[in-house]
Amino acid sequence: TQRNYTLILESDSEPLLKKVDGQFGEYFENVLLRLPENRRESVEAMRRIVARQDLELDPLVSFLEQQSTSLPSLADVPDWLHVALFEIGKIEPTWENCLIFQKSEAYDTVVLTNFLNDVTAIGALRGSPMPDEPEAQSLHEFVFENDALTDDAYAAYMQSLPYKSKV
Repeated sequence: TQRNYTLILESDSEPLLKKVDGQFGEYFENVLLRLPENRRESVEAMRRIVARQDLELDPLVSFLEQQSTSLPSLADVPDWLHVALFEIGKIEPTWENCLIFQKSEAYDTVVLTNFLNDVTAIGALRGSPMPDEPEAQSLHEFVFENDALTDDAYAAYMQSLPYKSKV
């Protein structure tokens, strides 16, 4: 199956859900990580998995890497997983996610720069306006002053800056 955990969640079988949740680490290691075709978990299933506190980072990253979809938002993702999601490209490229990352304890300027230099991020963010609220000023400055952005990325993101930005 391509959606093992998703199917379990959708079953609404209380005994099955209770059993899987009670032994989730074992289920994760012995089932989810060992099914090579399990690449299409739902966003809800992925959210539930990343919200767990009982999984090791490396196996969790391996699981996320094999998924065909990305998480839409960092809002429900623990800070300790932010860097990995940006590094493996499993967070949707939105200015809001960049801003959340920038404000997180795990924030890393190199990781954000590398993410913004990726062609997928450039394509997704080109022409998408950056947030205009005062809290986004740090993101405006980061992009405007970032010499490590490629020429293509810089040109794309300059179009996204709000006109009244104070950079």
